[in-house]
Amino acid sequence: MEIINIGLGIRQKNGKTYIASLSNSKKVAESIESEISESYSELNYQIVEPFDSTSLIDETEYYLDLEYIGEEDLLYNVSKLLGKKNLLQEADVLKLDESRLKNLKSNKESVRFFVIELDEEYLFLAVNSRATIKGRNFLNLSVGSKNNTVEIDYGVHIPCEITAVLEKENSRLYVMNVLGFENMLGLKYAKKEQAEEVLKSFLAGNLTIGKEEYKVSFQEYDKIHSTDMVKARNINRLSSYKDGQADFEIEKIKNAVNKLQENQRVEFKDKEIIVNSDNFRTFKAILHNSIVLRLISGDYNII
Repeated sequence: MEIINIGLGIRQKNGKTYIASLSNSKKVAESIESEISESYSELNYQIVEPFDSTSLIDETEYYLDLEYIGEEDLLYNVSKLLGKKNLLQEADVLKLDESRLKNLKSNKESVRFFVIELDEEYLFLAVNSRATIKGRNFLNLSVGSKNNTVEIDYGVHIPCEITAVLEKENSRLYVMNVLGFENMLGLKYAKKEQAEEVLKSFLAGNLTIGKEEYKVSFQEYDKIHSTDMVKARNINRLSSYKDGQADFEIEKIKNAVNKLQENQRVEFKDKEIIVNSDNFRTFKAILHNSIVLRLISGDYNII
């Protein structure tokens, strides 16, 4: 493994992320190589499955081709950020002046990931925000040298885990750690917005369920919104829903739902499915056919 260039992914307070390259990065490259060499040698992303609607729900490794992501896709901004040719060569060099340092220390900007350029690929290493150091003094204890203190204005822990890999030749992105990838790019906020839109579309009657196109009526909507829409699993499932995805016949959905405990069952009435805070998890399960199939097959405890 020979590191060619190193960059940092920096997120601004407004949620936008940009990539800056590091100059004079030889010593940093040596440190990073020692941290990730084992992880890199064990990398086997060729067996990773392509992205589908359950990838974000199940948090399983996936790959996708950045050049084919459309504007309406949740990952479109990711493709614009990471899919640039010569990602680090054309990036601005990070200049650490007083203004930039002030922004970092006051959380107006934060380092979210490392970009490591190799000959044929880029490696992305997510930074744990809790592992950053701001304006601290440390006692340096080294063998063969005098003890002294080290003042660090802003420091970032070098990760040892590879979060994602981008092949240069075909712009194929392999996501090896789904949660780490989402955190480093702020995707959870975009997913929450998309999940909100899906819920509103069901509320307005613009989205339906089943071949018979049943609409959804929410009881205790405010309670659902305040308690269920803050849970990561619910956000994942709603944000990945596409119109027409829940396309079973209503009778099959009813049969599956009736196998659940009574308080988990949604109600079917006059071409409507009535959802409340107690059975919201069942509604969420109905949205994805793979889950309904498991219910129908007799696996009743997956919600």
